[in-house]
Amino acid sequence: MEFQSVIRDPGVLSRDPFYASQRALADKITHLKDHFTEWKQAIQERNTAEDEDFKELDDAVRALLRSAEESCTAVGKIVRAVDKNPEKFALPEEEQQARRKFHKAVKEFLEQTKAVLNGDETQAKLARDRSQALKGSEAPARIAAAKAQALADVGPGVEGARQTQQVSF
Repeated sequence: MEFQSVIRDPGVLSRDPFYASQRALADKITHLKDHFTEWKQAIQERNTAEDEDFKELDDAVRALLRSAEESCTAVGKIVRAVDKNPEKFALPEEEQQARRKFHKAVKEFLEQTKAVLNGDETQAKLARDRSQALKGSEAPARIAAAKAQALADVGPGVEGARQTQQVSF
C-alpha cells in the first residue's frame, strides 16, 4: 500500500490535496495494522469475554477502521475528480494510475479487515468465549447449591455430627 509519486516538485506536492489525504490515510493504516495484529493475537490466545483489555482493543480497532474508511472515501473522491477532468489537473497518467492503485489497495485492506472483524469465525469465537465465561461464573453458585441440596437431603443431624467430630479432634 505504499504510494510513490512520480511528481518531484515540492510546490506541486504541497498544493495537491491528494498528498495530505494520502499521508493521513497511510498513518491511519499503519496504526490500524498494528492494533489489528494485536487484536488477532488476542482473539486467538485469550477468552475475550473475560479479558477487559480485549474490549478496549476491539473498540480501538473498530474506531481506527471507521476513521480509515472515511479517509479512504476522501482519497477516492480526489482520485475520481481527477479521472472526471484530467485536463484541469494535468497529471501524468502514471501518477494517476499510482493514485488509483493506492486507493484500491487501501480499500481492499479495509474490506478484508472489516470482514475478519465481523466474520462468522470471529462471531463464533466471541460467542464461545461468552458461553465459557458464563459457565465459569455459574460454577461456584452450582457447587454451593449442590452442597445445600445434599445437606437438605441428608438432614441436620449429619451437619451436627460433623461439627461434633471437628470439635472432638
